[in-house]
Amino acid sequence: MARAEPYISDPNSVEFDISPLPGNDGSPQWLATYSGQNKTAKFRIVIGPPIPMNSEKDTGMKMSSGSGAILAVPDSDSSTMLAALAKALGLSLKDLDPSLEATCVSTGVFNLMVPLRNRAALGKIQMNMGELRGLIGKHATMAYCFALNGNGKAFTRGMLPWGIYEDAATGSAAGSLGAFLVKNGKLAVGHTLNIQQGIEMGRPSQIEVEVAQSGKKLIPRVSGAAVRVFEGTI
Repeated sequence: MARAEPYISDPNSVEFDISPLPGNDGSPQWLATYSGQNKTAKFRIVIGPPIPMNSEKDTGMKMSSGSGAILAVPDSDSSTMLAALAKALGLSLKDLDPSLEATCVSTGVFNLMVPLRNRAALGKIQMNMGELRGLIGKHATMAYCFALNGNGKAFTRGMLPWGIYEDAATGSAAGSLGAFLVKNGKLAVGHTLNIQQGIEMGRPSQIEVEVAQSGKKLIPRVSGAAVRVFEGTI
């Protein structure tokens, strides 16, 4: 039987007012409202139906999973939250890519997609764990920062404000990124996205994502090679 996790207050947390919304297709939806500096940002939280996982025999495991998104509501002002997000990552607003909106996306686990202007901005990240945890703690697991490099390539960093600090390879977030880019016209359905992650932490990984479409649903498939870091016997 499922149980609710106890709430633990955090002095850095960001407070949202959340109310349910009617869904057009039966999917659960909520409206989250954040106010600060005389500005109001509104987000629509949508949870889609789960998609069974699968695997294929080739170079590695491939997976598919659920879907969902946190979307900005028209006429809301997200600039105050974007400034807080940039600050939590040790960046400035100029380091964010203005052509894409930071968006929470889920293929089973919610992660915040953070589009950066270029690869140099990735190298500048100096995360403040408390501030980032306060911003995304109730809404996403990590801030998946990325910079596009053309020709279906992206450089990424998976920032975890939970003591681990950074992940070298994140398949769930890579799948979310692929779906996010297709949704925003930056990647074509059926084309391969090549992701390089973990370079800045000295543990480079390569992940490939291909996004299929079934009706209105985007279904990312993720593959990559595993590298043995250590082994032991208990």
